[in-house]
Amino acid sequence: MEIYFMRHGESEYNVKKLINFDPSVPVHLTENGKKQAEEAAGELKHIRFDAICSSEFPRARETAEIAGEGR
Repeated sequence: MEIYFMRHGESEYNVKKLINFDPSVPVHLTENGKKQAEEAAGELKHIRFDAICSSEFPRARETAEIAGEGR
């Protein structure tokens, strides 16, 4: 079994140099963060995944959805 870990793309708080530990605060990806997730999807396209898991933070879910699109 192989397990891959991936950090979320750039978020609004990353740009502002803020930290958020509360998943109920809706911190989303920036346009650059979405592009980063799309680039990651390209790098991972040759790998078959049985499952993709994400934390409940919006920035992590958005990254997982973009990077895992079409799987």
